[in-house]
Formats: sequence, structure tokens, C-alpha cells
Amino acid sequence: MRLLLLVLLAAIITLCSSISALPTTSNLAKVSQSSSVGLAQPTANDIRHLRDGTDAEISNEERGIISSIKEVIRRIATAIQNKLNDLQGKLLNWFYFELYKEGITPEQLNAYISTKRKPKKYDIVKNGYPDWYKMKTKLDEANGYL
Repeated sequence: MRLLLLVLLAAIITLCSSISALPTTSNLAKVSQSSSVGLAQPTANDIRHLRDGTDAEISNEERGIISSIKEVIRRIATAIQNKLNDLQGKLLNWFYFELYKEGITPEQLNAYISTKRKPKKYDIVKNGYPDWYKMKTKLDEANGYL
């Protein structure tokens, strides 16, 4: 019996706390004539209904969290990709400079790479070294190092 009374009391409290009462001073006939049918108007306490307003006013709050999480993940992935690209550029520049110090020209590069243990992994070096070598020799000539 006590449990039933407790459940009934909890239901009444929940029901009372979720109901918005209209002010007692307003005339119901006047309010019903001036307001349009539907949920487009705010309630007497200026509380908007859930599906009120046009589509342009909808903020899609439910999707806001997911899109902001996706945006954070995209930013992190972009930052990591940029760091990896910088690291790859630094490593390639270091390797190109080592080849240049050894006196290896772009024509000798294929022979040099074929002596390495895994020549297939040096394909990225084959593509960029001739351009880097031309640029480096032009810079050295301009600075008077040759």
C-alpha cells in the first residue's frame, strides 16, 4: 500500500512539474481568437514548442554534436597528415643531400639504388631526386660553391 502511494505521489509530482499553467489574468476567449491554430505561436509563458518555426530557424541541435565531433576528428587527421608530409619532406631532403654529398647524379641513381637491399622502396627517391639535383646545382652555382 505504501509503495502504491509512493508511486502515485511521484506521478503527481512529475505531472505537475511538467505542466505549464496559463496565467489566471488572461481571458481565454480573447486568447483563442487572437492565436492561430497550430504550434507556431509561443505559449503564454513565452515558451516555444518543439516543432515551432520555419525550417530556416531550425538549428538541428541533435546533429550538432555529431558534426562537431566529425569536425574535430577531421582537424586532427589534417594536422597529423600535415606533420607526416613535413616529416617525409625532411627525410627526403636529408636523403637527397646525402646522395648529393656522395656525388651521385640522377643518371647514376638507378645503379646506386639497385645495390640497396630493397630497391623497390626507393621509388619515391627516383621521382624527386632529378628535380632536387637540378635545383641544388643551380643554387650552388649561384652561390659560387662549384
